[in-house]
Amino acid sequence: MLPIIEFLGREISMYAVFATVGILVSGFAFCRYVDKKGYDDNDAIVFMLIVAVGVLLGGHILYTLTNLDKLYMLTEIKSFKEFLTTLSLVSGGSVFYGGLMGGILAGGVFIKLKRLPRDIYLDGCALLAPLFHGFARIGCFFAGCCYGIESEFGFVAQNNELTGIGSVRRFPVQLLESIENFTVALVMLILIKKKKLGSYLFYIYLIIYSILRFINEFLRGDEIRGFVLGLSTSQFISIIIFAVVGTALIIKKIKQKKEKVK
Repeated sequence: MLPIIEFLGREISMYAVFATVGILVSGFAFCRYVDKKGYDDNDAIVFMLIVAVGVLLGGHILYTLTNLDKLYMLTEIKSFKEFLTTLSLVSGGSVFYGGLMGGILAGGVFIKLKRLPRDIYLDGCALLAPLFHGFARIGCFFAGCCYGIESEFGFVAQNNELTGIGSVRRFPVQLLESIENFTVALVMLILIKKKKLGSYLFYIYLIIYSILRFINEFLRGDEIRGFVLGLSTSQFISIIIFAVVGTALIIKKIKQKKEKVK
């Protein structure tokens, strides 16, 4: 694809470009949502920064866990330069699910410490997460990472040193997931504007995404993420998220019905 572009004599990562656009667009939408709900958007900005740190750490940690078989390489380094190169191979990538879990953990702690309206912020994240992810996946497409299976319909990532997938035509699964995320974000925006399913939106987002991700994994061709019993790491996580969130959603609904009866 087009992993790097030159601008004013400098090389710029296309993934970084789209990730930055995603941060700005989703961040603006989230702050506007919080402000319309009558809460301080300064808290929303700090919340997003905390979540961003959680996403960054969580994504790299899970990527490292999927590359445990390469940890031995760290024992064979002979210089600091080799250490940095090897570290980038072992922990340089990021896994979305790791970032999602890291973001949820960091954001949850911040909400509790600041005593922010939990349901309001979670509903806002149901818009924030897929909106950012949609732009990030476009960045993945240009970078050539997270590529799809060999297909007659698709694109060729020529001269891509990042992934080394050569001139094989690949299904554009990154763009498919981008469209899916933007569609989910649009649905969440409509539900927010119509004031429907309030306090349930983030749960619904997680369930929808876990289903989409499970299906999309069959269209992925980068086997670096690991496979067990024919399923990828992300597919196992999708199953767990679907089960856990589905159960939490049912419990939440039951509790709300009991409160109404009282």
